Amino acid sequence: PKKSSGLVEIAHNNSQRLINIVNDILDLEKIGSGRIKFRFDARDAVRMVKSALTANKGFAGEHDVRFNLVECDGIAPVRADEERIAQVMANLLSNAAKFSNAQSDIEISIARKNGSVIVSVQDHGPGIPDEFKNEIFNHFTQLDSSSSRENSGTGLGLPISKALTEGMGGKIEFETKVGVGTTFFVSFPEVKEP
Repeated sequence: PKKSSGLVEIAHNNSQRLINIVNDILDLEKIGSGRIKFRFDARDAVRMVKSALTANKGFAGEHDVRFNLVECDGIAPVRADEERIAQVMANLLSNAAKFSNAQSDIEISIARKNGSVIVSVQDHGPGIPDEFKNEIFNHFTQLDSSSSRENSGTGLGLPISKALTEGMGGKIEFETKVGVGTTFFVSFPEVKEP
């Protein structure tokens, strides 16, 4: 019945959030114990990024933002685990969507530099205050931890993304300016020619 459908939807959404939290905690435990497994192969970075944008398009719509991919030619394949890159990209894209102003564009670009492929995700949100810059990759770090905060999350996405990226031989960094926005850079090693 109509009267119950709203309650069922709330229960379903809360169940999904709990599943995501449990999965994040399980991933952290696997990473911490060294039991996380990677399936490395030569992967097309542009295709993987496009796939991540498609998979997270609904999330962008919920937050009234748009993902804008800057096309890049001549990008070499990367040595990575496609499933883990999708997980890293989902975390970065969802954070960018949550913290961007409504009706803004989130720019995603791909570039080559010094034997790496670098994917950048740039939002136009509040930026990261100086006091949080050194903690941003710590477990459970949230810029607004009050019970009334607008953007839900566990504070586990960035630590997981960092661990996964480093596990694939890459690195994750960011640049931020308060009141302007934040750009995260994730780099992965190019596949060397035989």
